[in-house]
Amino acid sequence: MTAEDGAYYALPGSANGFPVGPNNRVLLGQFTTDGDFSFNLNIAVLDEGVGGTNLYYPWNNNAGCVNLLNYQDVTGLGLTYPSVVIPGCTDVTACNYDAAATEDDGSCVFAEPGLDCLGNCLVGSALVIDITADEYPGENSWALTEDGVLIASGDGATQSVTVCVDPTLCYVFTMLDSFGDGQFGSDFGGVDGTTSITLDGTEIFTSTGDWGDSISHEFGTCPVFGCTDPAAFNFDAAANTDDGSCVTLGCVDAPINNVYCYDTGSVSFTWEESSPGSGVLISINAGTFETCCDELIIYDGADNTAPVLYDGTGVGNVAGVIAQSTGAAITIEFNGDGSIDCASGARVATDYDVYCGTTFGCTDPTADNYDANALTDDGSCLLGPIGCTDVNALNYDPVAVNDDGSCVVPACTDAPQNFVYCYDTGVVSFQYGEFVTGGGVIIAVNAGTFETCCDELMIYDGADNTAPVLYDGTGVGDVAGVIAQSTGAFITIEFNGDVSVDCASGARVATDYDVYCAVIEGCTDPTATNYDATANTDDGSCLFGVLGCTDATACNYDAAATTDDGTCTFPEPGLDCLGNCLVGSTLVID
Repeated sequence: MTAEDGAYYALPGSANGFPVGPNNRVLLGQFTTDGDFSFNLNIAVLDEGVGGTNLYYPWNNNAGCVNLLNYQDVTGLGLTYPSVVIPGCTDVTACNYDAAATEDDGSCVFAEPGLDCLGNCLVGSALVIDITADEYPGENSWALTEDGVLIASGDGATQSVTVCVDPTLCYVFTMLDSFGDGQFGSDFGGVDGTTSITLDGTEIFTSTGDWGDSISHEFGTCPVFGCTDPAAFNFDAAANTDDGSCVTLGCVDAPINNVYCYDTGSVSFTWEESSPGSGVLISINAGTFETCCDELIIYDGADNTAPVLYDGTGVGNVAGVIAQSTGAAITIEFNGDGSIDCASGARVATDYDVYCGTTFGCTDPTADNYDANALTDDGSCLLGPIGCTDVNALNYDPVAVNDDGSCVVPACTDAPQNFVYCYDTGVVSFQYGEFVTGGGVIIAVNAGTFETCCDELMIYDGADNTAPVLYDGTGVGDVAGVIAQSTGAFITIEFNGDVSVDCASGARVATDYDVYCAVIEGCTDPTATNYDATANTDDGSCLFGVLGCTDATACNYDAAATTDDGTCTFPEPGLDCLGNCLVGSTLVID
């Protein structure tokens, strides 16, 4: 059956022109056939009362009812029966879905998990890892972690891997090489491998050639450790994870700035807290040291026996070091070996600030013990003469009204042993041991002068001149009044003279000195014939009985003597005890 160019219309007011039923439908036609059937249908509606302006409402399969003014370009409703088989992908979730297909042919292609059909991430950002292998890809492997959890990995073969990542998490890409030369294929006549990472199309990492055993790259939102407390002294604006390092000042005082240029030897400075409980903080702004031999050390206390807060051994640049005491004091120490140092201009001076710190002492300029370096007065000011106020001390000062801690009191009541020595050319020393265990030995110089340019008196705190120096008389002319006390069991006094002016030539006064509480050896037995009242240590020399010469051949032989006292005298050869010749005549020439 074929019908062409047929038309059906309903005039305004006709009952069959109005939609009826619950769905407001109009029945246009019913057809029955046992063969093939197809049609195209166009629909036009003229709005009543518009006044001759035709408004067409054609039915379009895709858009439904559309108000158009141009009728001829509109395709109407069509139907063909039976339907023609069109093979293709009929799964609407597939990347190659074919809406015209009437039968699925198994060709559907789906996106990778987490990606759309174009390879874009459904959630997050696209991280693409591109690897071009070198000659030995079996040596390489890689891994990607997300907040420490492995989410992807692979070998060193040429590949491109896309992973969706969340920029708010921390990612670490690591690549390893078992041989230890990275992707350095050209080293063995091949080509170098390359590794590139892009994030949303922007390259964030690339490497090639010899990178050793491993190489890594961190990206995303990874922890930056530091102090996150804005009120802390060492607040780090870049840190997003607090590492417990925050240092909070115990005061609001401005810091005290110091600059020290270290030299040979060890020099230390101790700072005390400005108020109880505030502690002391040292912050270093600049400073360099010789890494092999010099160092900066900071101690958590008043001296270098306290625990170490910072050890700069082997550190060249100390700028940025911060150390805070746990108690009331902190000590900064500079050590130089004498080769390269700051004083020679080879290193940068140490510039450091001290927070909540102070130095205690007498701040009254009129006091006898005024301390120009003190920042805080500790109530120790002494107004009036200062000196030793102990009448039992060797250096008692009757004028002093304030004791300065300088008193030297012997540990024994024995009379001192007096010595007088007139120095000559060369070095001569004398050692004295303590008489009272733990009491030490004291040397008090009564008189003595030296050539200031070239000769000197030295006193050492031990048994020889390798011990610490108690008194250095270099450049000192008159040594009268010098007092030195050993801290141990021995003390040594040393006289140094060159070959010019000295005491032996009569140009200087001999050194007269007393030694207190020293061992004085001799016979300590009062019943002995050679008893020494000044001795405090018996040397086994005591003699008992009648002293005298016990040699019968001596001129002064004493038959009553029982103990020889070493006084025997003998005649000159050829003479008798009276000076007469034993043979011949005596000739005397006056």
